[in-house]
Amino acid sequence: MEKDQKKAIVLGVHSFLDNHLKVGIQYIAEGLVESGWQVDYVSIFSSFFDFYGSQRRTRFKRVWLRRQDKLGASIQPGLTEYAFRAPFPAHKHFLRFDWQVRLFDALAPSWLSNRHYDLCIHDVTSNVVYLNSIQSDFTVLRLNDLPEGFSHSLSIHIIDRISNYTRSNRYNELWSAHEPLTRYALQLNPANQVVTIRNGVDDNYLAAVPNVKQNLKTAVYIGSIEAWIDLELLDKTASLMPDWQFDIIGPLNRPWSVTSANIRWLAPIERPRVKNVLARYQVGLIPFREISGRLAYVERP
Repeated sequence: MEKDQKKAIVLGVHSFLDNHLKVGIQYIAEGLVESGWQVDYVSIFSSFFDFYGSQRRTRFKRVWLRRQDKLGASIQPGLTEYAFRAPFPAHKHFLRFDWQVRLFDALAPSWLSNRHYDLCIHDVTSNVVYLNSIQSDFTVLRLNDLPEGFSHSLSIHIIDRISNYTRSNRYNELWSAHEPLTRYALQLNPANQVVTIRNGVDDNYLAAVPNVKQNLKTAVYIGSIEAWIDLELLDKTASLMPDWQFDIIGPLNRPWSVTSANIRWLAPIERPRVKNVLARYQVGLIPFREISGRLAYVERP
C-alpha cells in the first residue's frame, strides 16, 4: 500500500461473498477503490445463532471458523471484507437491552480501534454498534432507508443509535438516497449537512430488450419479499383477476400466506437475467404497504 494512499472503512450489511445482489453501499466501496482508496468493508456481524439456518451458517463458518474478523477476505486489490463475531443477533427478540449493545465492542477485533481512517461511511446497518470504536477524520451516514422502518424486526437499540447520532451532529455529512429522506434528516436536526445522492440505475436496465415475447395478462414483482410487501393485497387482486398470472420473484423473508391459484412465488434469479425476465411481463408491480411509518419517506415513482 502506498504511504499516502487514503484509507476508508465502510460498514454495510450484505457480503460480497454471498452472491447477493450488490446494494448501494457496496458500489460505494468499489468506487472508492477505483479512485485509489484502500477500503476495509465490514459486512453484518455473526452470532452463534447463525449456526441455525443454511444461509446464515455460511456466514457463521466464515467468521467463527475461518476468522474473517481478523484475517479478512480479499475481494479485489484494495478491497478487503471483514465480518465480526457478535454476542447477539440484531433482531428485537434477542437484542433487548442497551447493556447488550455494549458487549459488541468487547468481541470486536483489536485492530478495529487501532487503525486510523481518513473516511468512515455506513448506511442504515446494525454495524452502527461499532462506530464509536472507529477513528476517522470524516464520518458519513448514507441514509438509504428510514431506520424506524425496520422496527418490525430490528432492535430498537440499533434504531435509536442511528437516530441519536443523526440528531447529535455525529456525522460530518449525511448522504440521503432521495428527497423524503433528506427531509427526515433535517427534521431530526436542521443543522445536519445533508446531500441528496439518488440511488443509481444500471444503464443495462435502460436499454431495450430485443426479440423477447411479452406474455399478456401477466404481472411481476422482483425483489426481496419483506414485511412491507403487501401479500394480502396481491392475493386479493389475483383472486379478482383469475385470468391473469401474478409472479413474485425474490428471497422470501416472511411467511407465504397466499391462496389464489394464479399467484406464485419464484426463487431469486441471477442479476443478469432480471432484464430479460421483466421484459416478458405486461405489468410491473411495487406492492408496498405501510409499516412503521416507512411509506412516508420513500421515493414515489
